[in-house]
Formats: sequence, C-alpha cells, structure tokens
Amino acid sequence: MNNKLQSPDTAPPALSQTVQALPDSGQERQISPTLRALGADTYDLWLPETRSLDRFLTPDEIIEGVVYGWYHLQSGRPPGRGLLVATKHRLILIDHKPLFLHASEISYEGVRGISCGSTGFVSTVTLSTRMGEVGIRTFNRHVTIIFVNAVEAHLFNKPAEFRPLTEYS
Repeated sequence: MNNKLQSPDTAPPALSQTVQALPDSGQERQISPTLRALGADTYDLWLPETRSLDRFLTPDEIIEGVVYGWYHLQSGRPPGRGLLVATKHRLILIDHKPLFLHASEISYEGVRGISCGSTGFVSTVTLSTRMGEVGIRTFNRHVTIIFVNAVEAHLFNKPAEFRPLTEYS
C-alpha cells in the first residue's frame, strides 16, 4: 500500500476520503509561526491535532486557514474536537485523541459553499459539501474570518490575496 498522497492535480476529485499520513522525513516543518499568523492562539498550538498536522501535509502545501473547535458531521459520525485546515489544494479535518488519529480530506471541487456566523463569544463555520455539511464551533472569531476568506478565494477562483469578507456581525 502506498502511504504517499497523490498530487491533487493527478488524483480524481475526492469528496471526502481518509488521508494517509506521510512517512516521517526526519525533518519537521516549523508550522507554528504560520498558524500564529493565521490567528491560532497558544492553547491551539499545544493541541494534539496541531502536533500531527505536519504528517498530513505534502512538502509543497501551504496552509491558508485553520479553525480549531467542536465539529459535527452530517455523515452520522459522532462529534468531537478537531482541526479544519484549508491548504492550497484541499481541506483536511483532523481529530487526534490518545487512542486514535482520524483525518479526512475534502477537495475544493466537492465544496458547494461556506457560511459563518457568531453568537456572543461563539463563532460557527459551516462547510457545505456534496456529501453533507461539516460544522465547527470555535471561540476564536479571528481564525474563522481568515479561514472563510481562504476557502472563498478557492471557490471563486480568485488569487490568495482576494479577501471578500472583512468583518461580520
């Protein structure tokens, strides 16, 4: 079995598939500064999902947005705490617990839309895909804005500096 991920350009567009961890190259990329720049706080950087994120990224992938929080899937899988990452090529949902590590991939071709909202201190991001919806709740409103902008840039085929959403209430 090949543990290496296929390039998103050569792989068929996957709506949701389990992602295989890449073999350990011995060199871990410094992703903490990138996550900090995207709005992650100190608590987020200590989470097991953050520590395992590098295992699922290809060397040329660029992290464009992240959301940490409680997620729920329409697929019937039980809800949990995890990390939703927007990269240059795909979206990755990572849930890392002491006894298991689960990661799912969603290609941008499978995304129908994204919405966000906030009530009090809680912000919610809902990602609509062909396979259902992925909702994630967080207390960090700043990361939701950056994440939604990154996904919208891919959905509207705009360059990375395109930022249609400046603030929402």
